[in-house]
Amino acid sequence: MRIKLFTLAFLAMAILSAVGAEKCGLPEAMRSKVPLVHARPVRSHNHDSEHFRVWFDLEGAHAIPSIRWAERCAEFLEKARAVLVDSIGFREPIPDSSLFPGRTDVGGDDRLDIYFTHMEYYGMTYLDTVLAGGVGPAFILIENDFDAARFPQYIGREEEALAVTCAHEFFHAIHYSYGSSAAWTWWMEATAVWSEERIFPHVDDYLDYLPNFQSTPEGGLNSDSPRGRMYGTCLLPMFLSTNYGDRAILEIWELVPENQVFPAISIWAFDEGIRPIDLYGDFAMWNLFVGENYRGWGYDDAHLMPAPKITHRDSLPTLLTSAGAAIYTSTPSFGEGGIWAEYTPLAPADSLSACVHGISKRGTDTPDTTIDIYSTPDTIPGAWRFDGLFTTLANLGPNPATSSRIGNLLIGPAPDARVAKPGDIVDRTPYPNPFIYGEHDTLLFPFTAGDVSQLRFTVWTASGELVFEETGDVSLGYHLTPRGAFGWLPRNQDGKPIASGIYIYFLSLDDNSFTGKFAVIAK
Repeated sequence: MRIKLFTLAFLAMAILSAVGAEKCGLPEAMRSKVPLVHARPVRSHNHDSEHFRVWFDLEGAHAIPSIRWAERCAEFLEKARAVLVDSIGFREPIPDSSLFPGRTDVGGDDRLDIYFTHMEYYGMTYLDTVLAGGVGPAFILIENDFDAARFPQYIGREEEALAVTCAHEFFHAIHYSYGSSAAWTWWMEATAVWSEERIFPHVDDYLDYLPNFQSTPEGGLNSDSPRGRMYGTCLLPMFLSTNYGDRAILEIWELVPENQVFPAISIWAFDEGIRPIDLYGDFAMWNLFVGENYRGWGYDDAHLMPAPKITHRDSLPTLLTSAGAAIYTSTPSFGEGGIWAEYTPLAPADSLSACVHGISKRGTDTPDTTIDIYSTPDTIPGAWRFDGLFTTLANLGPNPATSSRIGNLLIGPAPDARVAKPGDIVDRTPYPNPFIYGEHDTLLFPFTAGDVSQLRFTVWTASGELVFEETGDVSLGYHLTPRGAFGWLPRNQDGKPIASGIYIYFLSLDDNSFTGKFAVIAK
């Protein structure tokens, strides 16, 4: 894991711009309508593995650092193939030499050929020819050394850059066994980046691509603006594979050639019994509960991701113009009561989801809350219990041309939807009591806090000797269950287990305190 990305968004974009705004050459080729069929370069040496032939030079503009670099490339590619082809079941790249018997310029055998090349991008995957259905045999170009001048973010991490590029470009070679339509570009890039994280999860390169996506959620999944945005659409296959398994990505790809991408996603979802609101609506929700809004569920790296742009209610757009487009707006809490909200569509054909999400205060028992307000008003009681309330509107359309007009969003106070605020501290027994080493993991001390406060926790022996002390900030709310209670593994200040016996604890907030006893049994 890396440091929080949202503090590095500007730096990440600056780094990407140093080598071009995009990682892979495919989007620009599709955008510029440059043919994907390309002549292969010539290199002096090669290294073979079971399924790959890596071509390289040791001198000149395209030289690699050492032969070991080519060996590592082959190892990374074999790992990518083992996951994508052998494990998940994607199609193998179309072989080249057996398709062109007698030709000497297609690598010499049916291994997939990779050519180290000093280039503008991390990598690029080309076709030797285009066959019926847009499929064809491929070869891959990969940046030869990820030099420090152009790739400063990889200083000391050059092999990580090589690893994720191998995964990314190998998946493009697989893509060409399904087809090569320009309309698929965003899904090709989304799943290629997904494969990077699926195969090499420790690298986390994909985090650098998210600011451009999360800052323009209203753009839809196939939006090409700003440059590099489509890499951030990797969140959709990540959402799908996390919730429905890796086979979801495979099954969608198998549907794409006959149906195009968005209809393929809709057909797959229908076959799985997944409603549009459970697909694009929940996807939009997952993209909200990240960064500072992370509350222990969602994406594996949700805590490192940038939160989406929040649009003021007075500045909502009139349209969401593509499937997967979303808009987020902050919802006022209206004092100590609750809130009610309702979304009324302009017409049934305007296919949107409309939900209000309550993001719980950290360390309290209040669960994250979601209400569906589409055409039916609903209420969130006790709005004070949440760090934030956000309304999410998401386009549920089945294809990229489906524009949905934004209707009327009404939000107001619900004074009677009250949840009583807790007192500063309540008398509740610690549990489990007695605490038995070997049987219990944590001793929990329940309490409630009537305001944001500093908590001080101390433990003493029956004879008055200090055993342990800890302080920290706590949120307003109930802290009664394991989710919110103060937890302590009975150990002294040096981290050593304490002896069997009766102990006294003192739990205090800014304006109140409580004391009690608990027992420890060391078997």
